[in-house]
Amino acid sequence: MKEIATPQNSCLHLVSGTDPVALSDCRAQCAGGDVILFLDAGVLHLLEQDRLVPDGGAAEFYSSVDLEARGLLEAAVHSGVQLASDEDFVRLLERCSHCLSWQ
Repeated sequence: MKEIATPQNSCLHLVSGTDPVALSDCRAQCAGGDVILFLDAGVLHLLEQDRLVPDGGAAEFYSSVDLEARGLLEAAVHSGVQLASDEDFVRLLERCSHCLSWQ
């Protein structure tokens, strides 16, 4: 995972489901320095044709473990998304002062 700056009041947004409305709501709440981590079934958002980068400067990462479990790791590598290991997930939890879950 590339090193990212997380401001003091940054939020880690965990997208663990496939609901497009929840993802839209998540992105609407993101601010500069926030991080979105797609995990569990949320990694299926990788398959969406119009994946949009969130406004406000939030960084997006996909759980490599969950991508691999769904046979999507190679597709993710080819699409150029940023991957996060389980260790990266722990580091993000430590660095961000808030955490929200979206399903």
